[in-house]
Amino acid sequence: MKLNLAITSAQVATARKPEIGLESEVYFAPENCILRGTVTALTATTGEYVSAGGADIPSAGRDVVLRCLSPDLVGVGGVMAITFNVTLEGTITDTAVATFHLPTWSGAGSLNRFPIGICADLIPTTVGNIAKKVTAIGTLVSMANMTPGNKFEIYTTPLASDFVYIEGCTSKGGAFNLPNIVEIAEGRNAAAYTKLGRSESNKLSIGFVDRGYLEQLNRFNGSQGSVRIDITKDGSVIAQRLLYSGYYVRCSTERGDGDDKVEAKSEGPYDQFFIGYPRAS
Repeated sequence: MKLNLAITSAQVATARKPEIGLESEVYFAPENCILRGTVTALTATTGEYVSAGGADIPSAGRDVVLRCLSPDLVGVGGVMAITFNVTLEGTITDTAVATFHLPTWSGAGSLNRFPIGICADLIPTTVGNIAKKVTAIGTLVSMANMTPGNKFEIYTTPLASDFVYIEGCTSKGGAFNLPNIVEIAEGRNAAAYTKLGRSESNKLSIGFVDRGYLEQLNRFNGSQGSVRIDITKDGSVIAQRLLYSGYYVRCSTERGDGDDKVEAKSEGPYDQFFIGYPRAS
């Protein structure tokens, strides 16, 4: 499943409107996003790729995303880009590029800076191959417009067809697992120095009206996988896509009395979060 969202210039105004609760839809797939490796920029145009090892990508292929890992990830010059050699469905070889477009319509203007968790899809270069899934990630070809030290993670994502829509959601809460701030004292100053430390572990909570134990998230009780939240502004423009991977579904139901609606909730930690953002054309 891809994380970058194509919108038209005419849809930018809608995409930038404030979000309301009913605009977010929840989906679940019983598969995790799998770490495939890390890329570190050595210069503006070169880098180092380290594979994470593990099992091969499934033979059907998967979409691949590059996730911003550095807490101070900045590009120099134009759009940051990372190019890989890849193998696609049908044993086709090609190159594929992940680009971190500058959203000139955002409040940050042309500032070439991206937060932890922002993702870019790895897209095959050949036009006829754009829709094909990746079956193997090869060597790093090049990097562009990087600050030395910029670091990215490479993940495969579950197939879009494997995500099941969760109906009747009443709450969708999940803080990002961002690094904690470590305060180092000196003399009388308790925070003479501050540094980024180990990330927090936050809980993702999904509440829904209960329709039975073979319905909604109840159906996946005990399973581990990925929660997807799509934010559709004004019912027409998908303006944001979030993924929380490594989440165990643990549903419990509270039953009241009388005409009270019966609600269930699944709450617990997750491994990693991913942020997909819109791109206007």
